[in-house]
Amino acid sequence: MNPISIIITCYNKRQYLSEAIFSALRNDPLEIVVVDDGSLDGSLIEAEKLQQSDPRIRVLTQKNLGAAAARNTGWENSSAPWLVFLDGDDRLTPDFATKTISNAQTTGASIVSGNAAMFGARSDVWSPQRWDPYYIRYDNSLPISSLVSRQLVKDVGGFNSSLPFAEDWDLWIRCGATCPLVLQLDEVVYEYRRTESENLSGFVDNNWELTAPLMMLANSSLYNVEDLNYAANRFMERGHEWSLPLSKQLQRHPSSQLLHLLHGLVAEGRGDSAAAIQNYAATLGLSDADPVALWRIGNLLATAGQSAEAYALLHQARIVRPDLHAFVGDTL
Repeated sequence: MNPISIIITCYNKRQYLSEAIFSALRNDPLEIVVVDDGSLDGSLIEAEKLQQSDPRIRVLTQKNLGAAAARNTGWENSSAPWLVFLDGDDRLTPDFATKTISNAQTTGASIVSGNAAMFGARSDVWSPQRWDPYYIRYDNSLPISSLVSRQLVKDVGGFNSSLPFAEDWDLWIRCGATCPLVLQLDEVVYEYRRTESENLSGFVDNNWELTAPLMMLANSSLYNVEDLNYAANRFMERGHEWSLPLSKQLQRHPSSQLLHLLHGLVAEGRGDSAAAIQNYAATLGLSDADPVALWRIGNLLATAGQSAEAYALLHQARIVRPDLHAFVGDTL
């Protein structure tokens, strides 16, 4: 038995779920934790049926909170020292565990990844670029179904449940900040399903210009002020394209500092200063030191002629992030 917990998250994947679970079983894990994220298609019934076939399969269910929250539920309710996160419509190769764990034990790596074979509507192979703990901030080079140390996931706080998508990239960015040893195998160790139908994954692929700014705003302390300015401008220009998923996510996570900030940028971009200020104020109510919220609300108040209030906020912004002076200096 291999010392891994395979976390399978599922939202409306009933027709594919058995393939994901059987691919996990072939790797002889310590346990498989299936988390149904409020599916409406009978996925939970299918998961509970499969649970009867093997004592290592455990099924958890929750209301629909998104993939990040489901993955957190899974790993927090598992016990093995190694974790693998598998989507409910994807598959692991039969030798995934033996190859990744043996290499982790030999090298001391905290993460072991490899190539991904696409199947379904596509049949190509993704060979990620070389891992770099800095450049991971600008382009994702690790598949979600990489072997990762439980301790590392715990140390970085797990997944950011407020993110509407790209939560896997966000996790790797925060892991990169600790500079772990990452080993990349030059062979296929997982299989990613691609479908012709419109889905969230395809939406993100087609709107990558917003996904990178999302990572910057979610991890602002890891990026320089030029990146933050770029990210804010992209959301003001194009954030309305994500209004629906962002609104849905805010309903799920009303206390998310990040989501209020993003809504503020979207509102500012469409010229609704009142809504923007309201959202920025909500962001500051959750974290009074958010530099982007301080900067943006300060600019809006300055434009509205409220100079004293604007000065106080912009001054606070450059105290939190001295490099912001490059953008707030003229306003002050």
